[in-house]
Amino acid sequence: MKKILFGLLILLNFAVSLVSENLKEIWTIENFDCPESIVYYEDKNVFFVSNINGDPTEKDRNGYISIIDAKGKVINKKWIATLDAPKGMAIFHNFLYVADIDQLVIIDINKEMIINRIPFPEAEFLNDVACDENGKIYISDSSSNPGIIYQYFNNSYITWIKSKQIKRPNGLYYYENNLYIGSFANGNLFTANIKNKKIEKIGHFINAIDGLAVKDSTTFFLSNWFNKVVIVKNYTKESEIKFSNNCADIFYYKKDEMLLVPTFFNNKVIAYKIIQ
Repeated sequence: MKKILFGLLILLNFAVSLVSENLKEIWTIENFDCPESIVYYEDKNVFFVSNINGDPTEKDRNGYISIIDAKGKVINKKWIATLDAPKGMAIFHNFLYVADIDQLVIIDINKEMIINRIPFPEAEFLNDVACDENGKIYISDSSSNPGIIYQYFNNSYITWIKSKQIKRPNGLYYYENNLYIGSFANGNLFTANIKNKKIEKIGHFINAIDGLAVKDSTTFFLSNWFNKVVIVKNYTKESEIKFSNNCADIFYYKKDEMLLVPTFFNNKVIAYKIIQ
C-alpha cells in the first residue's frame, strides 16, 4: 500500500511539474458558477465569461455572463443574466453571440441587453461559436454525427457543413480564411475553408477536444473537457499539460501571451503565462 501511495505521489508531482514547466499561474478567480467559455472584447479591454450555473442541458434561465479584466479582477459577475446554459461566444463589432443549448443569443454590448434569441429547433447541443471578418457566425452542434456546423448571417442561418469526417464538433476558431474545428468524438483537428468548405484533417493531438485557440498557422492550444491542455507547434504536439480540474473552452490572449482556462465544475478561471 505504501508503494502504491508513493507511486501516486510521484505521478501527482509529475503532473504538477508539467504545468509549471510550460505555464506559470498568474491569477485565479474563484466562485464562478460552472464557467465554460471566455472571449476578449478589445474596445473595453475586458473578457466575457459564460457561466452555465446548473445543468449544461437544462433550460432554467440560471445562466449568465461575467466581465473580468486581464489582472484577474471581477468587474461585473452577473452582467447579463436570464440565459439557460451559455457556452461558446464570439464578438463582431459591438455584439456578443452566445450558444445557449438550442438558441443563438445576441447581446448588444453597449446597451448591455439581450436583443435577440435565434432558435435552432433541429439543434441538440449548440456549443462553440466563431466569427469571420465579415460578421458570419459559425456554431458547432456537439451532439451531431455526422457533424454539423451552422452559419448565421443577416438574421438567418443555414447548415453550413454536415460532414461524416467531423464527429461531434466542439471547439471552433476562425483564422486566415479557415475555420478550425475540433472533434469531441475522436479528438481530430480539422480546417474548413471558408470559401469552398473544403475540409482537411490537421491531425490528432488530444482526445475529446473542447477548447481551441490558434496563435498562428502552426501553433495551437487544445483542451479536453477532462483535465488536459496540449500545445501544438509545427503540427507536432510539443507538450501535454495535465490539470486537476476540468478544462473547458480556453482562450489565448495574445497581448500578454496568456492562456485563460475556465475549469467548469471547479468554478474557477485560471490565467497562465505561456513559457516559450
